[in-house]
Amino acid sequence: MRAARGSPIAVDPVRRAALDLQRPLRLAAADRGAGLARVSGLGAALRTACDRVLAVAPTTAATTALVAWRDALAGFERMDRQGQASEVARGLRLVRVLATDSKDRASLTRLTKS
Repeated sequence: MRAARGSPIAVDPVRRAALDLQRPLRLAAADRGAGLARVSGLGAALRTACDRVLAVAPTTAATTALVAWRDALAGFERMDRQGQASEVARGLRLVRVLATDSKDRASLTRLTKS
């Protein structure tokens, strides 16, 4: 069941953190990656949001992949645009799994293998 905005029904904390991570990723991916230049401090924002997800998520295949992605983000600012775009795409795939309802996460973890 999905909670309406302002509803007293609690939202899964992993899903909430994943959706918070998804925002800067979508902005960066907008217009075929042109958003990369528009999002100021993107690397730091992604690292911070990723850390929030990892703080609330249980250890799963998806979070193990997220840890590896977080390690790659350490050098985000030194990457060329193509490298940054690749990491944004990778992050979007990971977030897709984590932003689903907890009961559906297990069926989507195969997406994190790429």
